Amino acid sequence: MAFFFTLLFGIMFGDVGQGFVLLLAGFLTGKRGPRALKGFRKYSMPLISVGISSMIMGLVTGSVFTNEHLLTGPTRAITGFLTGHPVDRLLTLMPLAEHGGSVTKLFYFFAFTVAIGVILISTGLGLNIINLFIRKKYEGALFSRTGLSGLVLFWYAIFIALRCVLGGRFMWFDFLGLFVPLFCIFFGPPVWRLISGERPVLEHGFMVFAMEGFVSILETASTYISNTVSFLRVGAFALSHAVLSYIVFRFAEEIAAVRFPLGSAGSLLILLIGNTVIILLEGMIVAIQVVRLQYYEFFSKFFVETGVEFVPFRFTKGAPEK
Repeated sequence: MAFFFTLLFGIMFGDVGQGFVLLLAGFLTGKRGPRALKGFRKYSMPLISVGISSMIMGLVTGSVFTNEHLLTGPTRAITGFLTGHPVDRLLTLMPLAEHGGSVTKLFYFFAFTVAIGVILISTGLGLNIINLFIRKKYEGALFSRTGLSGLVLFWYAIFIALRCVLGGRFMWFDFLGLFVPLFCIFFGPPVWRLISGERPVLEHGFMVFAMEGFVSILETASTYISNTVSFLRVGAFALSHAVLSYIVFRFAEEIAAVRFPLGSAGSLLILLIGNTVIILLEGMIVAIQVVRLQYYEFFSKFFVETGVEFVPFRFTKGAPEK
């Protein structure tokens, strides 16, 4: 959880300067920080972690407090020495000609964020399968949509999608690759009852079995599609962060270019206000989005209900007095 939170936050909030502010806030709220911030110590390590990840992403995108030029020289020197082809920044999110960006590169970045989502979802499914085997709930571990059957279906669907994107096409054996796990999910409960000797095989009758199986198939397909596509929001928020930073930086540049005594002061004021808004507002939004991704796309795969089952209060009619 801590690893993926740090990784996703850094991708969506990449800026060396803004990340350094979060890092500094982490140190100030730590054990050696001011006593006035003692109540915020539990936030110290998360702030330090996301601050470092944001700074790393900022080095990749070449942004320092929304400034796009400070790291251009070092980046060109390093990339020129290592590859012989100097570039202004390692990763370009803004699809503008002046940035050397393109929509194609942006699509690659979105594909990268989806790949992280596939890893996160697969990790959650793996944890669920292990937990179910430990708890000796073999039916769920083998035949449920969050068990081995669901994992095989998910991976094979990803395999088909990758093959089609790379120029391949849907083959006849793909029907078999998708049908087998779907068959296991649909017929899993009665097959397990048959194997384990439980009777009747169709516990609630054929109509209930057919309805539950059909709903389970629909839920499996829609859940995996929505969970995977949901990670596009990581790339979307990274792009929105880059766009907002670009607006602040260009606005400050335009003000600084105006020839009047307060031009430089006005530019500095815009940078201060802009970076403050980005750190406070977008930082909070990004944190909420990462928590949302982990809660729905990760926790839901291996969550186990505990506690006391809710039973509503009811009045019961007592026996009549004699």
